[in-house]
Amino acid sequence: SVRRLQDAGFPAGCTVVIAAGDRLSLGSMTVHALWSKPPEGIPADKIAAPDVQHLGYVIEGGTQRIYVTGDLVNTFADHEELLAPVRALRPTVGLLTTHPDEGEFPFFEGSARMAASLGLKAAAPAHYQCFVRRTFDPAEWAMHLRGVDPLLIPYNQAVVYPS
Repeated sequence: SVRRLQDAGFPAGCTVVIAAGDRLSLGSMTVHALWSKPPEGIPADKIAAPDVQHLGYVIEGGTQRIYVTGDLVNTFADHEELLAPVRALRPTVGLLTTHPDEGEFPFFEGSARMAASLGLKAAAPAHYQCFVRRTFDPAEWAMHLRGVDPLLIPYNQAVVYPS
């Protein structure tokens, strides 16, 4: 939260509160905030209301629009009301939080369906190598993609995506 950042020493002028539906200009880039977990949860999927706001972001910069899912609900790909606002922003690349068997995030199949539904050109799995006991092989995730190029970023490294 902004309060925690400020408590940790970040100057107030360097922090901004953003909510779902907001748009923020940062120099030559624009950030759009979107729901990753709806504030009311998804009772039909047995997903309770979260205790904090879970947002994803579409970041426009140069020729690319990058979608960063944040910590999204496992059933995200099943809900057009969550997909449509992201799709409307026409992201080209997605950084998708996923896991093969942990129920909090989309499984590989759901992650792949989400990438295709959003019309992404390329997607990278997020959350692998974050935790020693909760990691996965990104190549296994990539096998589920259909019509979306896998973008497998090696651990602790970076890539430059072509324009």
